[in-house]
Amino acid sequence: MKPRGTIRLVLPDLEKLCKEYISQREIKNHDQADFLILELIDQCVRTQAGGFLDSYYGYLKSNPEKHAPMIEYVRFRTGENLKLDTFDTNNSLSSKILKKLKDPIDLVMSIERKLSSVWIRVVSLLMPSAFREQNISFASIGEKHAWMWDFYTLSCQLENAGFKNIERLNFNTTHILGFPLIPLDIDNENIPRKGEGSMYIEATK
Repeated sequence: MKPRGTIRLVLPDLEKLCKEYISQREIKNHDQADFLILELIDQCVRTQAGGFLDSYYGYLKSNPEKHAPMIEYVRFRTGENLKLDTFDTNNSLSSKILKKLKDPIDLVMSIERKLSSVWIRVVSLLMPSAFREQNISFASIGEKHAWMWDFYTLSCQLENAGFKNIERLNFNTTHILGFPLIPLDIDNENIPRKGEGSMYIEATK
């Protein structure tokens, strides 16, 4: 990283999640509280792509009218628009390509993710099978969180690493000139792309 460069971190906020869990449990919103446990644990321990969250999303989409409150809550927490997935019945390849072409930035990012995934899988095939089975989980690529942080603990680690001017920001705010808040942190409805469960931190080296 260049001197005086700025790093931007977007990650789940453990403190906010815990407070939300206690709040939902106390008012007996048990479905919401149970989802928060799933949100916290699944992304740390999943062994396959999507994990239990993906299965739960499929369950909600199987009966969108019945599960409408939870579909809205999932959108609020994570930014995952299950309602859009439910009512978009045209899942043909041509339809998906046309959607990507409408947003060139999203298209480029999608291609980069696919190429990275293919490259990682090809490299892994060159490794001994025993090593691969014991040490490589493709669910950990871009999905699993190795740790959970709140603002205080992450700030301490950033300070120890030599960062200064550590600041917590809103999803639509940055000090980085030209940073593409759209589409990275803001979706097309001008709400947090990753939901209200994330925190946004910037610091200078």
